[in-house]
Amino acid sequence: MSAQVKKIAPTVNLHLVKPCNMKCGFCFAHFYDAQTKMHLSELQLKQLIDIFHDNGFRKFTFVGGEPLLCAFLPELIRYAKTKGPDVVTMVVTNGSLLDKPYNDSMPEETPLKRMAPWLDWLTISIDSILPETNAQIGRKVNGSSFAPPDLAYYLDLFNKARLEGIPKFKINTVVNAFNWQEDLSQLIRHVRPERWKLFQALRIEGENEKTFHHFEISPEQFDYFVDRHHESVGSLTRIIPEANDDMIDSYIIVDPDGCFNGNSNNIKTKSQPILDVGLEAAFKQINFDLEKFRRRGGSDYFNQRA
Repeated sequence: MSAQVKKIAPTVNLHLVKPCNMKCGFCFAHFYDAQTKMHLSELQLKQLIDIFHDNGFRKFTFVGGEPLLCAFLPELIRYAKTKGPDVVTMVVTNGSLLDKPYNDSMPEETPLKRMAPWLDWLTISIDSILPETNAQIGRKVNGSSFAPPDLAYYLDLFNKARLEGIPKFKINTVVNAFNWQEDLSQLIRHVRPERWKLFQALRIEGENEKTFHHFEISPEQFDYFVDRHHESVGSLTRIIPEANDDMIDSYIIVDPDGCFNGNSNNIKTKSQPILDVGLEAAFKQINFDLEKFRRRGGSDYFNQRA
């Protein structure tokens, strides 16, 4: 392992798929520039897992788009987990497909059931517990019978996940113009997630600049949301606020083409494919701030032995 690679954080976000079945207006993971329409092959994604593990990465976060649109996601999680006992696996999902059977003939076979034996952390993206607010944000599945979710829907998902034995939960919330005054304390009191990540809605050129003006909030509005929840539920979960600057250059993101993505100066950047040029050469083509990664708690999963 070279000195350059040793400076890379031990965690990677693998954005497996380009599509999502929801249309959140603040999203900065559309991957409009991705050449693949869906995702790399199972073999290619396993090769990427091999490369990252061989270079010291130990936490694999599977993201999208909506990662559950990848039919072999459970196999990727299993593959990553079997690389060693120190590997941490996480899925970040909008939750809409977690308990949906793969086919009608096997109603018990759901993504949740297949992932559970190998999954350390389940993260569900929840911005509101009010259906009308979720509809305004775009957190709904268009053209289907899936209604914008409410509190009961999310609590049912977490209960099902507990029954499957998933050990740790995290909630991701994007604080934006539609929810910054909402109180999500009831959700946290019921779920008691180990971590609650609060993101200030972030503008990224090349991803969400056309719609962002509808969702933008001030630092003061973000702080208001964070402070009120620290007071109400800060003793029940670890709240991790990430203002805009905290998110810039502090994540190692691999897009559906198998390329590193960066966001320096709020502008989308992209490396050459890792499988073509190698991890180190591709990594040099984006910016990454290891100290900022550490300050936002990116290494804490290992400290907790998750």
